[in-house]
Amino acid sequence: MPGSTIIVTRDQTVFEGALGRLRPHSHGSLAILIGLEERFEVTTRGQVKHGRVAVIPASVRHGLDFHDRRVLVCYAEPHVPGYAGLHRRAMGECRVLPDLDGDVAAALRVWSDEGQLEAVWRWAHDRFGDGNAALDPRIVALAARFNEDDLLDAPTEILARQIGLSTSRFIHLFTSELGAGVRRVKQYYRFKLAVHSVAAGGSLTTAAHHAGFADSGHFSRAFLDTFGLSPASVLLRTEDYRLNR
Repeated sequence: MPGSTIIVTRDQTVFEGALGRLRPHSHGSLAILIGLEERFEVTTRGQVKHGRVAVIPASVRHGLDFHDRRVLVCYAEPHVPGYAGLHRRAMGECRVLPDLDGDVAAALRVWSDEGQLEAVWRWAHDRFGDGNAALDPRIVALAARFNEDDLLDAPTEILARQIGLSTSRFIHLFTSELGAGVRRVKQYYRFKLAVHSVAAGGSLTTAAHHAGFADSGHFSRAFLDTFGLSPASVLLRTEDYRLNR
């Protein structure tokens, strides 16, 4: 999108730019949304909430309308400090804050001036998180390895064997700890690979194959179901990519 930025690192994926109405969708990771110009709408379970900040847990289906205004969207990785606290406190519910307070405004100035999001994450954890929460370290370490792409194609039974669990026990533990199933979480990391491919000049078809999708149609459907808009409307129109794996 003109004037938009996408940042992909080992710890997070970030989008900043103007967005309109997004179809109902659900993420494979916890997300923080901040309206940089005005309130936006979050629709979930038949209820509409208006706010400047929202914490959206993994797998919670929701619709969004940003009214073509600029927004900061931050997807965190389970291994990032503070993820556990935000995930546990959310309890599968969207948390919406009507207005920006002074602390988040200060954190956004750091983002604007220095391109650093640590202050935003600290604010979000202090405002919405649980400082005593933790996730199973085996599941967190396994998910972090998806960044290296060495386990993205591994069958679930192989993943279970990596941490010494039966397949059924692993599936249950993985989903209860991260709030999303193995396929959904893997998709999140596959989309990161797709971003790298497009940023390097690849087509959506090339990106789809690079990320392990069967074809561009499968990739587009999965992207729409995850983010509420087509990959072409974002990936092919973003001007500023900042990538650091």
